[in-house]
Amino acid sequence: MTPKRAILIDAMFTIFVPQDGLDRYEIKKKLIKKLLGKDVDVENLKRVYAQKRAYWENILPARHGDKWAIIDREIIRELLPDVPLEDAMRAGHDIAIEFLSNPDFYEVLDSTRYFLEKAVAHGIRVIIASNQDKERLNSLVLQFGLRSLISSVYASTEIKAEKPDPGFFYEILRRESLQPYECVMIGNNPQNDVEESENVGMTGVLYDRHDQYPLWPSNRIV
Repeated sequence: MTPKRAILIDAMFTIFVPQDGLDRYEIKKKLIKKLLGKDVDVENLKRVYAQKRAYWENILPARHGDKWAIIDREIIRELLPDVPLEDAMRAGHDIAIEFLSNPDFYEVLDSTRYFLEKAVAHGIRVIIASNQDKERLNSLVLQFGLRSLISSVYASTEIKAEKPDPGFFYEILRRESLQPYECVMIGNNPQNDVEESENVGMTGVLYDRHDQYPLWPSNRIV
């Protein structure tokens, strides 16, 4: 087996995971309450989130820095139709920023930190590869004291492509002077992180923290 030179790893929900008792929906519920003073039902939030994300991700390009602000705005407009458009726009923008940058919602597990430290100690580059915003990801890296462990941060808004587009992976490989077979890609999304990275020629590993995919046919970390 060819020795691996680099680990590409997703950021949100892989390196940075919600603190106990939270998930992406509870975080958004808290932010809606904080910014608009209104409660929303989590089950309705899950339903609307799935609808709006599926719709807008197919419309807005990867380089669109306000993509998540627009998605969150539309979630608010669906769940809280009485909220004025201007308020929904402002809250959507603020939710998108806080969701990706507020360390109070997240933690880095001791096991994750140990894994990253061991990889670096063995001379393996650790590279963040995320469908997010680079500036906000860098902020989290600094706030959680990971700067010495992360060699590079790549985000879809900078790459101008996003997972599962193979161009996203190929561009990182080009910039890092790596071959696909030299890399492992770890992430929590089966399609975006694992299947497409394997199609590119990397070794894909699913990070299944909550054991959602017990029958996953290939590499899986729980």
